[in-house]
Amino acid sequence: SSGDRKIPVVASKGSASWVDEEGAYQESDDAFSQVSIGAYKLGTMIKVSEELLHDSAFDLEKYFITEFARRIGNKEEAAFISGDGAGKPTGILNDAEVGVTTASATAITADELIDLFYSLPAPYRAQAVWVMHDSTMKYIRKLKDTTGQYLWQAALKEGDFEKFLTLVKQSGYSSYMYLQNVIPAGYKEHQDVAVALGLCEHYLNGKGAYRVHGGGFAGTVQAFVPNDILDTFRAGIDGALGEGACHVLSIRPQGGVEMFVE
Repeated sequence: SSGDRKIPVVASKGSASWVDEEGAYQESDDAFSQVSIGAYKLGTMIKVSEELLHDSAFDLEKYFITEFARRIGNKEEAAFISGDGAGKPTGILNDAEVGVTTASATAITADELIDLFYSLPAPYRAQAVWVMHDSTMKYIRKLKDTTGQYLWQAALKEGDFEKFLTLVKQSGYSSYMYLQNVIPAGYKEHQDVAVALGLCEHYLNGKGAYRVHGGGFAGTVQAFVPNDILDTFRAGIDGALGEGACHVLSIRPQGGVEMFVE
């Protein structure tokens, strides 16, 4: 909180030009501007009596650490997305350029999603991720084709499992790599979820997929692990986080079923 930091950014780029033999090179400079990034303080407090601390039947310290992380994480995430800059960071929704404006304020079309994707300059698309509100994601997941099939399920229905894994990884990047809200602010010694994600990345080595499952600091890590490296993956996770940290789950061939009890 000692003051702003001025970060130089490229405002416009120069370009190359064709030059005749022994011809003079044309100058084409980049232009730079500055972005000021402010420091903000976020805090919370819980009052507790000594009697409760001594008489408690469960680990209050662990509860407080988790509760502090939840409070701070929720505030940080809200500010990073929609903060107005008044005593808090300016969120991406208030500072990003508009790519596409939907035709309707209450509906989204598949064409508009495609337009939004291609409104981003090509060099940035490969590592781009979608960040959206749950209600927006719910609406998009309900989009259907002309036969009534959900578009979101296309990757699995077409048997394109690699595309499915890519979507899984992209869905988790927003919390882990971009919003960075899996580490409690001010509690750097509590990086369990972040460490688990890093271990998944290390042992998967480009295979499978991994993501935060359940959300935030109290969530778990879900990993899709190829069978040929499952034993190595499990041994690595258990070796780093403790025996039994890695739970292997199987998916039934028939998927979800509806059961009736008479």
